[in-house]
Amino acid sequence: MNFGDWLREKRSDYGISQQHLAVESQCSRRYISMIENGSYEPSIKMQADIQEALNRMNPGKELELVFDYVRIRFETHDVQYVIEKILKIKMKYMIYDDYAFYGYIAKYVFSNIQVMISPEEDDKGTLIELKGQGCREFENILLAQGRSWFDFFVRCEKEKVFYKRIDLAINDNVGILSIPFLGEKCKQRELISKFRSFQSLGSGKFESEENESFVGNTLYLGSLKSDIYFCFYEKNIEQMVKKGVPAEEIEIINRYEIRLKNDRAYNTIQDLLVYRDVEQTVFSIINTYIVFLEVGKTKKKSSWKMDRSWERFIGPDRGKLKLTMEPKPIELGRTLLWLRRQVAPTLKMLLLIDEENSTNRINDLLNDTNLTKKHEKMIEQHTAILQEILMEKGD
Repeated sequence: MNFGDWLREKRSDYGISQQHLAVESQCSRRYISMIENGSYEPSIKMQADIQEALNRMNPGKELELVFDYVRIRFETHDVQYVIEKILKIKMKYMIYDDYAFYGYIAKYVFSNIQVMISPEEDDKGTLIELKGQGCREFENILLAQGRSWFDFFVRCEKEKVFYKRIDLAINDNVGILSIPFLGEKCKQRELISKFRSFQSLGSGKFESEENESFVGNTLYLGSLKSDIYFCFYEKNIEQMVKKGVPAEEIEIINRYEIRLKNDRAYNTIQDLLVYRDVEQTVFSIINTYIVFLEVGKTKKKSSWKMDRSWERFIGPDRGKLKLTMEPKPIELGRTLLWLRRQVAPTLKMLLLIDEENSTNRINDLLNDTNLTKKHEKMIEQHTAILQEILMEKGD
C-alpha cells in the first residue's frame, strides 16, 4: 500500500474530511486530494507532518482522564470502619506505621494506599490518601470489587466526608499541545486568564510541593498555594528520565493536571456525580480559568482568535474525553527501582568476589538477617490472592 492509499484509508477510518486534514497539517486540500489519488508524491517531511496531524486527530486515542490524586477526610475516628466499609480492604492486611503527615499521628498502609489516624480528642478524624501509584493500585481493587470511581465516591457521600484534594489528569496520547509553546504564550501574555501567576520550567528537575522531582518542560498556571491550579508537563520525558522507560513504550506524551482543594474539590466531585459527564466537568473548569489566543491586528484581546491548538484541545473536533482506569497490581516498584539503581551493581560485584574467592559472605549475610513484623506483613500483602484481601461483597 502506498502512502496515498494509506492516507485515504486512515482518514476515512477517522471520519476526517480532506479540508479538515489540510487545515491541521497546514497544507492545501488540493495537495491532500492529489496525494490520495496518486498524482502527487509528498516529500518525507510532508509525509511526517501529515502523519503527525492524523495522530493528533485520532478520535479513539487522543485524550483520557484519570484520577491521579485523592485525599479525603472522614469525621469518624473508626479507622477499621473506613478501611473495611469504604475501601473494602480487610484490616488484617494493613501495615501500621507510627508516623503520618498533615498533623495525623499514625497510618495504616496497603502498598501505596494510606489511611491516617488522629487522636479521639482531635477533630481531624481519618484521612485516606492516594497518590498517583496509589490511585492505580486502588483501581485494581475497585475492578476486583466490581466498583467504579463513581461507586466509591457515592459510598463516601454516605459519610461525613471532606474532600481535601482531588487531582484530575488528562493524558494526551498524541501531543495536541506543546508545553514550551504555551509557556511562551504566558510570557507574551497571549491569553485570557483568571490566574495571576504562572511558572514555566524548562528541562531539568523541579521540586514540587509534594517533593516530587519533575523533568522535561512543565507549566504551572496559578499559585501552588491556591485551591485550584493547573500543572501541564511532558509526561513522556518524565517517564524516560525518572523511570527509565524506553521511548517506544511510552503512550502518554503530555499530561494536563487540574489540582483542586477543599471547596473546589467538593464542587467538582458533586458535578461529576450529578452529571456523570467528565468532558463537561473538566473543560468547564479549564474554560473558566484560561484561554490561549493568537495575536490579532489590534491590542484588544477580545478581538483576538483562540489559538488553533488550544481550540482543538477544548473543542469538538476530537474524541470525547472519557474517564478511564489504569489499574496496576500491588507491586514493589520503588523498592525494585532503588535496588536496580543503588544496590544491584554493588551486590553483583560482591557476588562475583564471592565466586572468585570461593566464599559465601553474601548468602551468610542474608541468612543472618532477621525480618521485622513490617517486612513479614509486606510479604503477606504481595503474595496473597487479591480476592483474599478484599471484603466480601455486601459487607
